[in-house]
Amino acid sequence: MGGFQIWNIIFKDKESKRFFEKLKLHPRMLCSYCDWKEEDGDVTYFMSYQGYDYGREFLEKYIKKIKIKQFYSLDISTRGSWYNELRMFSKNKNGGK
Repeated sequence: MGGFQIWNIIFKDKESKRFFEKLKLHPRMLCSYCDWKEEDGDVTYFMSYQGYDYGREFLEKYIKKIKIKQFYSLDISTRGSWYNELRMFSKNKNGGK
């Protein structure tokens, strides 16, 4: 199962944002709130239809190559709420602690 997802990611640096966008995992960037002077790269992407574990799968594959400060996903198919992908990934990696 899956759903139409939106990802909101705050990158720690420009290089991480560029790396993510070169992967071409998303068909569309919805908005970017960053001028790179005072704030980190706050960007929202439309990820199209993906499986529910797509955020975790992404983190497992790229967490060592990309610097992320915050990562939330939203399944717009179910009218769900924002899901903290980074916190849940870290929690699962540490055995649920």
